[in-house]
Amino acid sequence: MKMLKNKEVVFELTNKCAYHCTICPREKMTRDQGVMSMELYKKIIDEAIPRGLKFVTLLGFGEPMLDKYFLDRVRYAKEKGLSVSTDTTGYLLKEKLSEELINLKMDSIRFSCFSTTKEIYQKLHNLNTFDLAIQRINKLIELKNKYNSIYPKTGVYFVRQDLNKHQTEDFINYWKDRVDEVNVWEAHNWTDALELRSKNYKRKKTCGRPHSGPLQVRYDGKISACCFDFNSQLITGDLSKQSLDEIENNPNNINLKKAHSTGDMSKYSMCDNCDQMYEVPNTLYYTNSNDNKVGTSGNTYIPFDEEINNKKNETVSKS
Repeated sequence: MKMLKNKEVVFELTNKCAYHCTICPREKMTRDQGVMSMELYKKIIDEAIPRGLKFVTLLGFGEPMLDKYFLDRVRYAKEKGLSVSTDTTGYLLKEKLSEELINLKMDSIRFSCFSTTKEIYQKLHNLNTFDLAIQRINKLIELKNKYNSIYPKTGVYFVRQDLNKHQTEDFINYWKDRVDEVNVWEAHNWTDALELRSKNYKRKKTCGRPHSGPLQVRYDGKISACCFDFNSQLITGDLSKQSLDEIENNPNNINLKKAHSTGDMSKYSMCDNCDQMYEVPNTLYYTNSNDNKVGTSGNTYIPFDEEINNKKNETVSKS
């Protein structure tokens, strides 16, 4: 039995979503839409725990709370002693659900909210749910205070775009004393799907994801090597048919890791053209978290200290 290198598994419960966010590539997604079966979800967790699974993230190319089994998924993972987190827009977070998540001691929940006004929110998210989302996020915070609970840890993140850049400071000031963590990012390209970030920077050998990233399980059980792979082009196995050991030994997995070890992406156009392959400075604009560092290239599974050491070594070699 081979242990997981990364102790996290990311579950795409569904790739359905009511939002049409301007920074999201879902409009270009051609794969079928669906919801992960509870049987498959339990099977993967049960198989991964003996291999070192510690963290379950309920996240993918859809709104997790559209899944009618969302609460059951949280409960099952928590009963297994796992840390559970999710990302959501927040508009479906009804008061009863918030209370359930507090009672279950869900570990963290992060909200995507890209504006401080109703008008721009609707333009960026393409859904008129600003008031409802803000109300429900604040209700969760209120309930945490009512029950004197640290669960779940709350976070919000903001992606800077032309339409909302002028609201950045207002966003930070509104949320920094309300939630546990605030992050502001510059937009990226979702590999090569969008053109929101320049690639006119130094190229890296690898982003680090195939070797060190968490397992990314799509709703149908397929494994993707990349969290940005919205159309499932980098499939390295299928947990609805294979075991974790079989996934590890899958030729697709081995060949992709070899390409990232050598830096030769000629057989993987998505990786070859991906903006994550470049050392883009200042993608993290603001954070109040000690776990993140403003000014780094961000979105990488190469440790920050390793990036710093690499740059120091480059400087020494040039001197």
